[in-house]
Amino acid sequence: MHRIARLPLTLCAALAAVDCAPAPDPLAADAPAPQTALARLLGEGIEHAHQRLDAKYAFQPYALVLNKGGAIEQLGGHSGDELDKQNPDRLFRDPTKVLADLQQQVAKEVKTGNDVVAVGFFSDVYIKLPNGSDSRAIQADLEGAAGGCETVYEPYGWVDVDSLAFGAQIKARRKGTIFPCP
Repeated sequence: MHRIARLPLTLCAALAAVDCAPAPDPLAADAPAPQTALARLLGEGIEHAHQRLDAKYAFQPYALVLNKGGAIEQLGGHSGDELDKQNPDRLFRDPTKVLADLQQQVAKEVKTGNDVVAVGFFSDVYIKLPNGSDSRAIQADLEGAAGGCETVYEPYGWVDVDSLAFGAQIKARRKGTIFPCP
């Protein structure tokens, strides 16, 4: 066999020996695992809600967006101090409307950029506990781009005028509003 005729066979053998998998996405290496991302958003979101409840006894809904680089961006619910000034354009807004607006805003952000790893929407709600009693709770709707959608409720109540007590978290699977969840 001629040397030139053997070249294609040699190239084929060499290429077969090399793993031809696509190069890893350098941004994906920075992205946390789905459950880690959701746990991080839950931790930061619940902490912010605790601070707002301790300072103001209530909070407006807000969203946290985790990007591939690890940065978390907060949308809405920044301080609650605006409500104290009784500024007409900052007065109490219907939490359901605020939450719907936040979901639309996050959906647009996800469509325009591919760097969102997970999102969390946090609101102050009333729930019925497993024992049948009513309670206020922090509701966290969490969604990961790589899957894993859940709603976490953290019941709370006042022990006395100045002290809050938080109950055990209640978790449930949910359908995604931003990301499709299997």
